Amino acid sequence: LIRKHFPEGDFRVSVSGGKGEGVFANSALNGEPDATAAMFDLTPDKMMFIRQGTLRSPKQAGQERDFVINQRIESQTFTRSETGPEGEKNQTFTVTSQPRHVDVAIKGPKPITSVVGMKLEPDGPWTLGVQHVAGSIDAFSQNEFRKYFVIGLGIYVLLVGAIVAIVLSAMRSKRFAQRQIDFVSSVSHEFRTPLAVIYSASENLADGIANDSEQVAKYGSLIKGEGRKLSVMVEQILQFAGARSGKRKYNFAPADVNEVVLAAVGACGPILEEKGIQIEAFVADGLPKLNLDTEAISAALQNLISNSVKYGNGSNWLRVAAENSGGAVKFSVEDRGIGIGTDDMKHIFEPFYRARGVVDAQIHGNGLGLALVKEIAEAHGGKIRVDSKIGKGSKFTIELPTAGPSA
Repeated sequence: LIRKHFPEGDFRVSVSGGKGEGVFANSALNGEPDATAAMFDLTPDKMMFIRQGTLRSPKQAGQERDFVINQRIESQTFTRSETGPEGEKNQTFTVTSQPRHVDVAIKGPKPITSVVGMKLEPDGPWTLGVQHVAGSIDAFSQNEFRKYFVIGLGIYVLLVGAIVAIVLSAMRSKRFAQRQIDFVSSVSHEFRTPLAVIYSASENLADGIANDSEQVAKYGSLIKGEGRKLSVMVEQILQFAGARSGKRKYNFAPADVNEVVLAAVGACGPILEEKGIQIEAFVADGLPKLNLDTEAISAALQNLISNSVKYGNGSNWLRVAAENSGGAVKFSVEDRGIGIGTDDMKHIFEPFYRARGVVDAQIHGNGLGLALVKEIAEAHGGKIRVDSKIGKGSKFTIELPTAGPSA
């Protein structure tokens, strides 16, 4: 039967008895079979065995036989009902027995008796189990389901992640575009004010309004100061653009920390004098020489000092220090100005960002200073951090490792 119905050897076939005991197997099943079918489940309403021959009595057989004996049967009709898609169908078949005489070993002829027999299994029929050699179809289906479920879940998560990333990117681009617009507006305003002052002063000089040397010197000083502001803004923008494009080159060389601090404070001297600010400059003894770009670090400190003056809120105190701590030299600029809010602390080093309170207070600026300081600190292998409280002031610290980048 196996060779007839499963000729390719692609299936494991087993037969088990009514109690589950193994009767036959061409190969052990791996788990549950893919399909099962009952064998020898013969019942009177399904099949009748009609035998003809000499009847032996129970005494001759020596044991009880599972035969139903009927010597008077001539014809019997059986009906089987099946219900299908087309409705209920009745199948009918008839079994007929006719007596005849034959010669047997027993002395004298004996009538032939018709015997209707049925196979009785006390523990139920045998069960045929079939499974593909590659494994259980149910296990295969579960494995395939799990595999494609994981793949589908991954694709779903990827799609959701992509949508979220697109939304966040769009929101970030919108914020960045708005900051760029604000930057252009603020820079235009920053340029317009000193240009207007320079234009007015030069016009007065050209028209001869300033006659004596004292007035000429005053107008000259005014033009010089506004020109310096323009130069600083232009230089700041160019430095930021160079740092962002990766084209800016740093000239690393051993430098004295004390000279760097004094250079930065000296460059900010006119602003400090104009605002009447008293500055405390402190440089710890024994600081090692650092391998850095002197002009870049000095520009970063000048940026921090200018911000402290700009946001000083009328305070005339400022402290600039350089100290050695934990294998790094820390340059700090501390003030007692308006301070920085908690929500703004995580954005102040982003390009073009300006706190809403600063904008509302109409404090001039372009939002590039701190971003440029961060770029310079990171280019030197260091970092910048800030401690600030609203109404009490801020402290910016640039940390540079003593083993700086190579020249």
